[in-house]
Parts: sequence; structure tokens; C-alpha cells
Amino acid sequence: MCTKLEIKPERISIALLMLWTTMSAVLLAIDRATNDNWHGQYGLLFQGIAFVFSPLWGAGAVAVLLMLWRFATGGPTFPSQPGHWLLVIFGITSTTAMFLRFVVLSGMNTLGLAVPTYAILRIVTLGVALVLYIIPMRRFTGCWRATFAVGGLIGLVLLISVVLEFWEISTHFITYRIEWWANWLVLGLVALAVVDDLRNRRQRDNLHAVGVFVRIAFHLLIAAMPLIISLVMGF
Repeated sequence: MCTKLEIKPERISIALLMLWTTMSAVLLAIDRATNDNWHGQYGLLFQGIAFVFSPLWGAGAVAVLLMLWRFATGGPTFPSQPGHWLLVIFGITSTTAMFLRFVVLSGMNTLGLAVPTYAILRIVTLGVALVLYIIPMRRFTGCWRATFAVGGLIGLVLLISVVLEFWEISTHFITYRIEWWANWLVLGLVALAVVDDLRNRRQRDNLHAVGVFVRIAFHLLIAAMPLIISLVMGF
């Protein structure tokens, strides 16, 4: 069973909502600029995906900014609940990958440049994610610890797989299959941890709920992505 933590509940203020909206718009604009050279069906596909994901990116970015602000000002500890950590991890990994991709890939829409560049960015992002999963794993017990532990283990496996793929020892298909099953595994663990919290009536704040929602929505969208792509591209 997960331990109950004595923490100060976080509230979603008007300022946080405004910042969330702003960051979503900024990250959507950055992603659009990155994929500006794609036209036709590919361009529409990338724009549609970015539009759907941008509120999730914005929430993650706000969590990272809130963490930095609290650290700088000595305010109440954040992140302190499991959902906070899910949101911070998602925010750091997604925005890091996006900004690196923007810097490197703007104007580079040929496969000869994109493939090795994406491989390098994925290695960096997975390495960061692996470290971030270790920290909350040490702070929680039971179901939430299992969630973060498995998340870190998946990050390690994917990191090794991408490195092997980069050196042409493995194939992208293997990495894709790992990502596919890992996506469902993390989704199931988060759902199980939420059910455990509800059964034991543990008090969680609004930002914890946002973090859980963002991660569940993200994993569901990733799971649906092959179907979405096939429908849009007419495969």
C-alpha cells in the first residue's frame, strides 16, 4: 500500500491557468515552426497532432516552471505528490525534446538528416527521463514506487535499444515494439495506482489530478497514433 504523505494541497489558480494557456500556445507555435517545411498530408498530420498534444505540453511546462520558482523563492515543496512528479517528468522530457528538435531540425526535412538527428535527441531525452524517474521512486512506496520504478526501467531498456539502433546493431521495429508495450504498461500502472488511492481514500490535490490526467491522456493518444496516422494518410 502507498504511504500517505503530509503535504500542503496545491490549487490551480487563475495565474496558473493563464500560464498554462500561454505555454500551450508557445509550444504549439514552436512545433509548427519546426515542421513548417512539411506540406500536404504530412503537414496537416503534424499540425493536427501538435494541436491535440499542445495542452499536455503546456501543463508539463508549467509544472517545470513552478518547480523552479518554488526552488528559487523557497516556497512550499513542489513536486510533492506522485501526480506532480508525473507532470514534471513529462514536462522536462517533452519540452527538452521539442526545443532540441526545433534547433536542429528547422529546415531539415530530408530523411538523410532527420533520422540520425532524431536518434541522438531520443538518446538524450531518454537519459534525462531515466534520472528523473529515480528521484520519486525513492520518495514513495507501494504502487506509486512500482510505477516510477517500472518507468525508469522502461527508460533504461529504451535507451539501450535506441543506442543499439543508432549503431545499426538493432532495428527501429524492435524499439517501436518496446515503446508500444511500455506505453500500455505505464498506462496500466498509473491507473492501478489511482485506483489504490481511491480505495484507501488518500487525499490528493488538483495538480496531482492534472498530472495523472495528462499522463493517461498522453499514453492513450500515443496508443491511438497508428490508427490516426493510417486514417489521415489513407493507409
